[in-house]
Amino acid sequence: MYLSSLNVTVYDNETDKMIGTSGYDNTGFFHAFPAADQKAKEVVNSIFKR
Repeated sequence: MYLSSLNVTVYDNETDKMIGTSGYDNTGFFHAFPAADQKAKEVVNSIFKR
């Protein structure tokens, strides 16, 4: 599977306020072939590290 981009937004379920957003973009000229599941974990974890 090739992951070209991923955008994740997390909301608080009780208040509907946005907790954070993060993304990954692999559409440049020099692209890689990362594991999609690992990249998804990195994107989600980056939201909660802030």
